[in-house]
Amino acid sequence: MVIVYINKIDMKNNLCSKILLIKNKLDIFLELTKECMLTFYENNILKYDFNNYNQKITDVEESITKLLLLTSAEKKTMNKEIISKICYFNNLTDKIEDRRSKIQTFSYQYVAILLTILGVLISNKISFSTSVNLLIYLCLGTQIFITILIIITYYFQSNFHYPFNDIEDYSNQWKWFYKGNKHIQKMKRSPLYTQNHKESKSNIHYLEGLKFIIDKYTAENLDTDLKNNIIQLYLLQAHNYYKNKFFLQLTNIRKWGLYLILDILVGFTIYNFFFDKI
Repeated sequence: MVIVYINKIDMKNNLCSKILLIKNKLDIFLELTKECMLTFYENNILKYDFNNYNQKITDVEESITKLLLLTSAEKKTMNKEIISKICYFNNLTDKIEDRRSKIQTFSYQYVAILLTILGVLISNKISFSTSVNLLIYLCLGTQIFITILIIITYYFQSNFHYPFNDIEDYSNQWKWFYKGNKHIQKMKRSPLYTQNHKESKSNIHYLEGLKFIIDKYTAENLDTDLKNNIIQLYLLQAHNYYKNKFFLQLTNIRKWGLYLILDILVGFTIYNFFFDKI
């Protein structure tokens, strides 16, 4: 009895090891998929062309001009409110992103549990010989498919290229995000980059970026501050819109997965009620 029990423990340990190996392989595959998609996008998707949007840009500039005609007191009040809204949307997006990441974490754990159950069924040679067994396999397979779909969708969302990032003067502003400082974007970001010299190009770009932001602050006045802040506020609203939609995409996949399970159960119940197969 002790030997049989030990053998069962060994089988379960081996099964868990195989499941962990599959998860690691899946992670590698998804990372490679993201890199391929990014390369494809950079090579094939057309970049923003100002000539196609001249009229809209003119309209925006006219609105900015009207905004800057406000009195100094009005602009200060408005600027203060805009900064508070920027903080609000930053916090709001952080909360949505946290919920998205929790869905992804749960999906990894859930698919590991489902694969473990499936492995136990297969190792114990549970066949499709009865309708109940068939129902179990159908439900397991459906949930595994839906959960893997959520994981893949999350990775595609993480690789999404926000279209407004190509509008250089009307997207990320220098004081709020690194994409508003072209020098920061030239710094090396590879984790394999180990050069540690004062003369390295990354340090040169870092110092150029520092000079850029100091010069920007030196030249800034109430008008430029208000203009930059209101552009950043709108960008965060647009970004928050995408994050909300991404979150709803994941929850909708899970919702339709549950609907599919209910359909299977209802169909199974009706079939056995009329044909008395149980």
